[in-house]
Amino acid sequence: MRQASCYLDHLSAHRAQLETEKSFEAYRKWVIVESGWYDQVVLPNGSIRREAKSIRFAKMDDVEFSELYQASFGVLWNSILNGYFSDEGEVELDVNRLLVCL
Repeated sequence: MRQASCYLDHLSAHRAQLETEKSFEAYRKWVIVESGWYDQVVLPNGSIRREAKSIRFAKMDDVEFSELYQASFGVLWNSILNGYFSDEGEVELDVNRLLVCL
């Protein structure tokens, strides 16, 4: 019993040291799904999963792009940006400043 306890303590300490890798792709897909741009997929067990739609900006018209942009901005504002900016206009100004630098 003591060996099992020691092993579990060792395993617990090892797992606590593992870091979660940040993934831009996973975050991008999360934002798109939360924005409402997803397809529902039925899995073999009958559960339903939401998968981000593939986005090809070159094939989007201006209306579709604007809808996706506004929906994504809303998700980003509600989840992150409102903690760093005083209002949405301030975010837009900073985005435009960054675009000028590109």
